[in-house]
Amino acid sequence: MKDELKRITAGSKLVLIGTLAWITLEFLSRMIIGRHFSSEEYGIYSLTLSIFTVSLLISTLGFQSGVPREVSYYLEKSPSKVDRLISTALITIMATSVLISLVLVINAESIANVFKEERLMISLRIVSLALPFSALSITITAVSRGFGRVKEQVYIQNIFYPTTLLILIVVVISKSYPFTHVFWAYFGANCLTFLALFAMMWQLVKIRLLFDSKLGKELLLFSIPLLLSSILGFVMTWIDTLMIGYYLSATSVGVYNAAAPIAKLLPVILNSVAFLYVPVASKLYAQNRVNDLAELYQSLTRLVFFFTFPMFVIIILYPETILGYLFGSKYITATPALRILAVGFIVHVFFGLNGMSLVIIGKTTLNLVGELIAVFVNVILNILLIPKYHLIGAAIATTFSYILANLVRSFWLYRLMKLHPFTREYIIQITISVLTLSVAYLLSVGLFDKDLQLIGGVLAFVVYFGAIIPSRSVSLRELKALIE
Repeated sequence: MKDELKRITAGSKLVLIGTLAWITLEFLSRMIIGRHFSSEEYGIYSLTLSIFTVSLLISTLGFQSGVPREVSYYLEKSPSKVDRLISTALITIMATSVLISLVLVINAESIANVFKEERLMISLRIVSLALPFSALSITITAVSRGFGRVKEQVYIQNIFYPTTLLILIVVVISKSYPFTHVFWAYFGANCLTFLALFAMMWQLVKIRLLFDSKLGKELLLFSIPLLLSSILGFVMTWIDTLMIGYYLSATSVGVYNAAAPIAKLLPVILNSVAFLYVPVASKLYAQNRVNDLAELYQSLTRLVFFFTFPMFVIIILYPETILGYLFGSKYITATPALRILAVGFIVHVFFGLNGMSLVIIGKTTLNLVGELIAVFVNVILNILLIPKYHLIGAAIATTFSYILANLVRSFWLYRLMKLHPFTREYIIQITISVLTLSVAYLLSVGLFDKDLQLIGGVLAFVVYFGAIIPSRSVSLRELKALIE
């Protein structure tokens, strides 16, 4: 198991660096748009990307999760079929993405009428042109992930794409082009990203345009539950934005989407680890090394929570400062929503890679059931809470749903494989973390001077790291594997 942990942490460091670069560049793009244009226009931008994202999820048919597992599995069991599997996946996605793009163009006016935003029609028609390029880019990255590679994800998706988008947005603003040109920048960035990824994939494997109906059927049957799960995951992530747009206004969408991206930073390390966890853990499962799989799951959960928790404490203690600095004073009203959302995402990190583990053992349907229950509750809570409690209601609905989804997935994972992260070491780690948050919060409330609050927060982190290491809740072997 040591070699598997070392491989994941080594690759995950590169993925994490790329992810942090993507987050930084994405934030810069959002900050520039949020500050230069009005809150209403930033809301239209957020709504457009929400609708584009669900269209993209449908277009990719769940292949972004299914292809890495299938490529990794066939490399182990039947390498001669890998080329045909990749070609079949690309042809399928090309067809579906073009079809969905046309549907989006035709129905753009109707969608705009639902949200009572006339300008949404134009933005949707522009970004729909980017859909085939974005879908194929995701599929190519999924293929490289199946080979255990991270370069395509890090260098192209995480660095090249957001850098290109940022540059094009800066050009739009510096030339004083209309707001709609932001979406042409989005289209251009997706086209250039696809070309760069295709060039890198061609060096990895020479693709012939061959469609294998048997492999295609197998891939679809495996991936369709993942597609439904991905759509439900989108609903979990974006339904609050869409329903705020329906019940309130584009301005409210803009304010809420200052808080939501910050809270979504919390799972960034978890997602980076997940990138290589799937191929490595799939290999362990194929070799029937269940004990090693369980140990890997538990070690990664402890490591991820160890490094994520300090970020959660900062968001809880200083939300006004973060919002004001990043987006401006007009977005500080999202402070309560930010705190509530942060709780939901730290709980998601707390349970670890439970959903991915269900996929690895072939139980994609159970993963789907967990998402379905949580999404149903999320939609009902949004309907009940947003009209009365506005942004706070949306945040409560999302947080409760994330907690529920993780409970359901973890229940099935334990029942089927006896997999869970709650070792003695993890319980000690959680206890220290809760005590650290309590001390840090009491200091921030009791100390009225901002400089003293900052000093108190730093002291709390010193105590956190100083207590975790001696307690051996995160072992030196695990930290060594991470550092090397």
